[in-house]
Amino acid sequence: MVPGVIVVWSGNAPRFAAHRIPFVFGRDHADASDERISRQHVHLRAGDRCVTVTDLGSRNGTYANGRAITAQSDVWFPGVIRAGRTVAVALDDIRPFENVQLERRGKAVVGGTLAPACSAIDQAAIEEENIAIFGSLHVGIELAKSYGGQVGGNTIVVELDIMTTLPLAEKLVGTVPPRTMILVLRRPLCLPDLPELAQWLETDVRILCVARDRDAFKFMPDEIKAKLMPRRAEIPAVRYDELAATISDLVTPKPIHATLIEFALLQMQRMNEEQLLRYITDYASGRDQLTGDGLSEYIAGDRAMRDCVAAGIPRRR
Repeated sequence: MVPGVIVVWSGNAPRFAAHRIPFVFGRDHADASDERISRQHVHLRAGDRCVTVTDLGSRNGTYANGRAITAQSDVWFPGVIRAGRTVAVALDDIRPFENVQLERRGKAVVGGTLAPACSAIDQAAIEEENIAIFGSLHVGIELAKSYGGQVGGNTIVVELDIMTTLPLAEKLVGTVPPRTMILVLRRPLCLPDLPELAQWLETDVRILCVARDRDAFKFMPDEIKAKLMPRRAEIPAVRYDELAATISDLVTPKPIHATLIEFALLQMQRMNEEQLLRYITDYASGRDQLTGDGLSEYIAGDRAMRDCVAAGIPRRR
């Protein structure tokens, strides 16, 4: 393990830079738009499964996991650190994020976290094999579309929810036969799906299954599972290096305060990414400035309202 820190936001925009620690973090590592960071703002040193954060007498203070530190604090890995309007994440192993640049695959931001999944999908595309992608559905769909782009030809997306069976024939009416079929499994594949699915597995159509987990296949015979997922790609639940740019893409051109990125990174340890991004999208609607405190209040208010509805308490008008 090589401990380090990823700078993910600075001033008014996403940023991506990986540094090994010990490390003195300051203005030279931030964007010029961050006027609140000092030249030598904070010292980071690796401890036993933690990072020791020492404020170096900065003008505007240092925050570790959302709390102001007066001088020095030990923060367990992973730790979220904000110096001025620059936000970084301290990790116990920085190597997967070194020599990496953020790129886009459709609407998905790809950095060090998604690199192994992208590599598996690219290899499947080269060999034109089926593949199952597990994890966040919205990220999985974008990565699956990149497979279709590499293979070429027509790509269709079929979403299966709890109320439907496999509507492949209906989806294909009036369309060019697909080269790639993306099955988004919001519910498990069921026995009524099996005859249609088995027929498609005998064709030259490449099938990509996007599912949250392997339970999506629990009702399928082993032979069908083997054909659907000779390859697998895993999308990690927590994407510290890619979240800030994902949020920026989501709400641009609205201005984002660094505290919103700080708060969102901390929330990744408590809720899944899709839920978090839905909250951010809803919170951003009709607001001119997006802050961490504002998002925190919005989430707390939404949860309180849902608790009232669940308890049968009338909402105030």
